[in-house]
Amino acid sequence: MRRATAVPAYLLLAVVLLVAVLLPVLRPADPVPAGNAGVTVTDHRAAYVVDGRGTLQAAETLTVDLEEPRAGLERRFDLRDPAGARGVRPPRGVSVTRDGQAEEVELERRAGVVVARLGDHEEELVGKHVYVLRWSVPGVLAPAGEADDRARLRLDVLPAGWGTPVLRSRTSLELPDRPERVACRAGGATCRPRVADSGVVVSTGRSPAGGVVRLDAVLGTDAPAVSRLPWPLRLVPALGERWWPPGVVLLLTLATAYAGTRLAAHPRPRRTRLVVLGAVLLTGLVWLLAPWTLVVLVPGAFAVASVPLLLPGGAATGTTRDRVAG
Repeated sequence: MRRATAVPAYLLLAVVLLVAVLLPVLRPADPVPAGNAGVTVTDHRAAYVVDGRGTLQAAETLTVDLEEPRAGLERRFDLRDPAGARGVRPPRGVSVTRDGQAEEVELERRAGVVVARLGDHEEELVGKHVYVLRWSVPGVLAPAGEADDRARLRLDVLPAGWGTPVLRSRTSLELPDRPERVACRAGGATCRPRVADSGVVVSTGRSPAGGVVRLDAVLGTDAPAVSRLPWPLRLVPALGERWWPPGVVLLLTLATAYAGTRLAAHPRPRRTRLVVLGAVLLTGLVWLLAPWTLVVLVPGAFAVASVPLLLPGGAATGTTRDRVAG
């Protein structure tokens, strides 16, 4: 009877544990914010500079029309690398000014995006204002193909991350070398960029909220070395960006699951307390190495393996077995 009751409990706890670990993967963040309703960008001007190491320095200047009082804006950075499924583009050194004065910036990383909240969210504004957003991203140059070592840049010069209609835009892009091939798309249409010696200029008209203008340029120089994720970006919220922390967590998970199984078969209160304390301490150590959802596996595996101790008659049965053996 105890065996028949334990199996559903094992399955139920294992499913709950699995959902807790994969929750960020099951609920990815939207790269287009919904919190900028009632805002129109009347003019978007961007200046991008890419050096030979593949580091992008960016400055976006927006003239925004706040149609109703609101506190602050939101800009979402899509971490996905358009050049590859296992690349990541986190923004660095994000700063913003409004009408020439420095503004607050609050960054929050979610599944697949970095959310930047701009301005004082306790002060409501209305009317027209000029925002200047500066940031950098390393590793934007990648090989053009499997057998092509030329540097290739795929960049959303007008990103979807503002989530507002844009009446017009103009982007200047400075590259480390003259591009050999340039393609540009604004939504579903083709745009015509102007190509200079080592630069590209893209101008567009009205774009809807969430509209994207993407530039694809292939250079004559070789691509610099780039770092890749060990797995697709959508798994990063659950597994992290390095391969060895999940390996450490997996070993600790197996160890605590084995300890829980042994204690469930031969319950000893003192040893139980020591193993639980050890699992908690080890969890605290790996907390700094891996995402919190993955770390849940360590105490979770111990809890699942120790289910018989929580069932009616579990501890008593194990104690009786010990006495008979003695």
